[in-house]
Amino acid sequence: MLERAGVARSTFYSHFADKDDLLLGGFTLFRLEPGADRADGLLPLPDVTRIFAHTGLYADLYRALRDGGDLELLTARVRADLGASLTRVFADLVARGHRLAGAPDFLARFFAGAFVAVLYDWLEAGAPGDPRDMAARFEDLVRRGASGG
Repeated sequence: MLERAGVARSTFYSHFADKDDLLLGGFTLFRLEPGADRADGLLPLPDVTRIFAHTGLYADLYRALRDGGDLELLTARVRADLGASLTRVFADLVARGHRLAGAPDFLARFFAGAFVAVLYDWLEAGAPGDPRDMAARFEDLVRRGASGG
């Protein structure tokens, strides 16, 4: 798998104990914090650019995990981490007086699943374009869907 991903064995083991450590390790990348209120009045959301940028850099590794049948475990962990952090983000927005189109936990599960689908589809296409553009497009969809507008 490392050869297919273009990752040196020594590099892998300097970051992870083994494959399970990679798949089940702390993916702090997918833990988002609430965004600051915006001057333009739009729903403040966390910036997901770093997630697109990171996965774009390691697209070969993600494809190798997919081809090796290990992507399902990683996907479940990413969705869980992202869903938990989005639940906190949406709950924070409600606490700050923002109106949402649904309960924070429902919206979080919905957008975590949608995010993983968009991210993997982007990777399958070869991660075209700038990660900032993908993040902006996704954030716009979340903003419209979460606010109901």
